Parts: sequence; structure tokens; C-alpha cells
Amino acid sequence: MTDQASRPSSDLRPAAQTIRVVVILAAALLISHAYFYNGAQWNHNARLDMIFATVEGGAPLFSIDSFISDHRAGKNTGDWSFFQGHFYSNKAPGSSLLGIPAYFCFYHAERLVGVDPAAPGPALWNAYLVHVLVTVVPLVLSLPFALFLFLRLSGGRLRWAVFCTVSLYWGTFLFPYATQLWGHCTAAAFVIVALSLFQRCGVRTPLAVGACSGAAVLCEYSCAIAVCAIGVGYLVRRDLRSFGTFCLGGLPALGLFAWYHTVCFGAPWRIANFYINPIFQDDAGLFSEFYAEAIYGLSFSGFHGAFRFMPVLLLGLLLLPLTGRNRDRVFCVVCVLMAGGFLAMNLTFNGWHGGYCIGPRYQIPVLIAYVVPLCWLPGYRWARAGAVLLSAAGIVCMSLIAMISASYPENARLSPLRAYTGWFWDMVTGRGSRLHPFPGQIRDQASSEVYQLQHFNWGELVGLQGAASALPWVVAMGAAALLVYRLTAAVPPTNDDGGSEPEPTA
Repeated sequence: MTDQASRPSSDLRPAAQTIRVVVILAAALLISHAYFYNGAQWNHNARLDMIFATVEGGAPLFSIDSFISDHRAGKNTGDWSFFQGHFYSNKAPGSSLLGIPAYFCFYHAERLVGVDPAAPGPALWNAYLVHVLVTVVPLVLSLPFALFLFLRLSGGRLRWAVFCTVSLYWGTFLFPYATQLWGHCTAAAFVIVALSLFQRCGVRTPLAVGACSGAAVLCEYSCAIAVCAIGVGYLVRRDLRSFGTFCLGGLPALGLFAWYHTVCFGAPWRIANFYINPIFQDDAGLFSEFYAEAIYGLSFSGFHGAFRFMPVLLLGLLLLPLTGRNRDRVFCVVCVLMAGGFLAMNLTFNGWHGGYCIGPRYQIPVLIAYVVPLCWLPGYRWARAGAVLLSAAGIVCMSLIAMISASYPENARLSPLRAYTGWFWDMVTGRGSRLHPFPGQIRDQASSEVYQLQHFNWGELVGLQGAASALPWVVAMGAAALLVYRLTAAVPPTNDDGGSEPEPTA
């Protein structure tokens, strides 16, 4: 057995280059997704209210009574559940539970130096920093798992693995929805880690797969579908020992889930949706029937169509028949079950459109399942060039949405993409500046001096205005792209046995 230290330095170079690529991409992701902050509307305030109220004190635990001054008018938030005389967030608790320790530190540190955490300025920065820690940081931590997953599936082609990684994190709705405190991106991060570890098939990985899968359910109830898909994967492999370890790994999250819902709603199986604001329910409940219009709405429509905004995902869907070439067919089945299960859930949900926002946001936790088939794209230059163009189109769309906001009135006159393109062009030509057309507020601060900063990007904080405020972000992403391109150019593709594998050409 050859010791690693005795190997030639040239043998270690590809691994070292890969680590450098991972570090650069992770740093770029942190800078990119934390650069834009699109404030808070109902959905985000429901999570922030729970974080603030829990740390600042009040009875009962986790209630947001102090923030619901007029529940009929929906002031601050209308995303509440009501149980035994108290208001609670109607969201899965995971992202709020992650934010509570962070805000606890901010709150007591600020009070120690004589700063009021509820004052307009500190409250804004507390909300932003909690958002970064709860939303952006988990995505950053998940990126190495995604890249190494794509690297394994693509036969060691580092440059193509980077393409799939960039397509996932910048070319899908993971990007714009990471600019606000939703639960979707945090759940997606846990699903990405779970899928990567599941495909790796290590002896100890089922415990971590279970833990990450359980954490995803804590962040989004719908991720129970992903848990079932992975469980089916272990059973299809006939690996009962790993299946048991997987279930064991999910027990801590299950215990926290049961405790939270018992505290808030009296029983571990009573989730927040049972007591949701009546305006979100019809006579038959949340999941009442099959909505045929959702098929087009979630695929190609101008408001919520996945393939309209993320065309590279359609290519991934068309490549599904090629996934049988992969040795781990069980992994492919798990991805199909995830994507199909989420779509079926979405098609039967009375709020399938996701409300006043852009894109199929309920599909975000399993977007990786749509990207995975890209790993098996034939290596012909024309095929790869087409995929790159489709991904680039998605990146442009996602960047434009991230710059302005993923929250958009569904009954607006123009489609979001058309409207956003027009607003951006007006800013570039100097005919107007509508960078933040949908203002939001936290803690009822509509009349405060920082109200105009409820949405911001870091370019605006240094004095840049309109479209120019995105220039530092463009420069940073361009520099990262150049570095990654140069690093990956020096790494030859390898097959599963560690040898060179030629690229097919047209």
C-alpha cells in the first residue's frame, strides 16, 4: 500500500486543484447570495417574528402575539396559525429554530453595550444577519457536497462538475430565494447534503443522511417526500442495516419536531397548517383536488414556469432516459421519486402558485434532482455548448430577480421577467430607478428612518445607485469565474479507476 506522502506531487495536483476550486466557489457563493437582501414580507416576517419573540420573551413559548396587532388587516404578517387564543408562525419551524441562537447572541451583545435590538437600525441588521446565517451559510456548506456528487457522477470531469454546480446555485431559484428568509433554500441545502452522502454509500453515511433529511423536514414539511424517497432507495438496495441507521439518524430531528408542535399546538402530529389563517383555505382544505392549470403554470407559464426561467432544467428532464447508463440506478430512482413526489404534491395544493412570488418555489428543495441528469450529458461539443447557453440564460434571469426581488404581485399587469427587464433597462439608460419596487417592513417600522433600507444590496451601502449598485458583484463573480476556469483547465478528466478518460468530440 503506497503512502500518500510518497506519491509524486503530480498525482496530488488534481486533488489540490479541486480543493481550490471548491474554496473559490464557496467564497463566491457567500459573497454573491449575501450581496442582495430583499427584505421581508408576510412569509419572512412569520419566521422573523418567531425568532424575535422567542428571544425577547413572552408567553407562551414561540407565540408571535406581540407582532400581530391587526390580524384581519394582515399588518406585519398574515402567515399565522391560531391555536387556543394565541398566534404562531404557520411555517415549518426549522429556519426559525436555527435563527434563534444567532439572534440570542446578537440581542444580548447589543443590550450589553446599551443598544436597543428592537430599534429600527439594529433590528434591520439583526434580521439581515440572521437571514445570512440561516439561509446563505447552509447553502455555502452544501456546495462541496454538491460539487463532489457531480464529480463522481460525471466520471471525474471537474470542469463539467463545476458547470453543474454553478447551474444549480446560480442558475436556479436557489439564488433569488436566498436573498430573503424563506425556508426553501435551507431545506434544499440539507437535501443536497443528504443526497450526496446517500450516493456515496459509505458505512457511516446513513446516520448523517438521516440527520440531514430530518433537518430538511424541520425546515419544510414537504421534505417528508424526500425522506421517503431516500428510505425507498435503501430498501431497494436491500440494505436493511443502512435503512435502520438512516432512521436512527433522523430521530433527533423527529424529537425536536414533536416537541415544537406539542408546545405550540398540543400534539406532535398537529402541524401549523391545521390552524392556518382561514384566507388560505377553501372548503375542502389545503390539499383538496388536482389543479390541472398547475401543469402549465409550474412548467412554462410566465409567472411560475420552471422551464421558462430555468431552461437548463428542461434539458435535464430530457436526459432522464440516459440515467440508466449510470451504475447507481437506485440513486437515479431516488431523484425521480423526489422530483415526481414534489410535483404531485404541488399539483394538489390549492396554493400551488406560491402566492405573490416568482417561480415554482415549492420545488426549490429538490431542484438538485433536476440538475443531476446533466452529469450524463454526452461529451460532444455542440451538446455541451447548448447546455452552457441554456444555463447562462437561467443565470441571467436569476441574477435579475435576485437584484430586484423574488416577491412579485401575481395580478400585476406584466409578466415578471418582462417587467424586470424593462425596469433594469430603464435604470441602465437613466430613465428611472425601480430597484426595489415591492417594499416590505419588519416590526411595523413603515414610518422609520431606515424604511428605505429594508431592501438593499452592498453596492447601495457604499453609495452606488440603481443598476450600478450591482457592479461590485459583477466584478467579484467575474474574478471568481476566471480563477475557476484557469484552475479547471489544468485538471484532466478521470474515470472511476483514476485514469484519464477522453472527451468525445463532435
